[in-house]
Amino acid sequence: RMKTRSLALVFSALALATSSFVASAADHTFTNATPITIFDNAAASLYPSPIAVSGVPGNITNVSVTLHGISHTWVGDLNVLLVAPGGQKIALMGRVGSANAGSVGASDNFVNATISFTATAATLVPTTSVTSNNIASGTYLPTAGLNVTPMPGPAPAGPYSTDLSTLNGVAASQLGSWNLYISDQSAQDVGSMTGGWSL
Repeated sequence: RMKTRSLALVFSALALATSSFVASAADHTFTNATPITIFDNAAASLYPSPIAVSGVPGNITNVSVTLHGISHTWVGDLNVLLVAPGGQKIALMGRVGSANAGSVGASDNFVNATISFTATAATLVPTTSVTSNNIASGTYLPTAGLNVTPMPGPAPAGPYSTDLSTLNGVAASQLGSWNLYISDQSAQDVGSMTGGWSL
């Protein structure tokens, strides 16, 4: 979902010669509802999963990304990367819970969860390890551990940012294909995203 600001000309009913500009905020939501299969230790099915963005005026002031119906039995295996038309590369999730090189990451699960990422969320994705808890649906900051491994091509190489606010700016520079790359980076666990994703 993108929030933009546009200018609307408002004419005074009492004096037609008087006019003023009023800023109004508008939400624009774009979705690719095609399900995604997350294979074991490999790139997911749609890789990337694209969303075409058009018709957004003014400036982008807030970008949020939502994963719909995501399930996975070991979230520390996952890398989730957003690539904008302007070239920004945002790691939404990167081996969550890996505290150092060689760490396997968190063993918590997603079970048909709806997970959103924003630049203003209050918390990171939970990073407890070896607990097999289910991570609740909710809104989180992009979250990366310290063992983020390279994503398979054609995903672009790092480094990756975790700051969604770097996507703010003139909307015209971000029109085009936004791409979501998901990969499982370790053996034994698989998952899916039954509802696709939205922006």
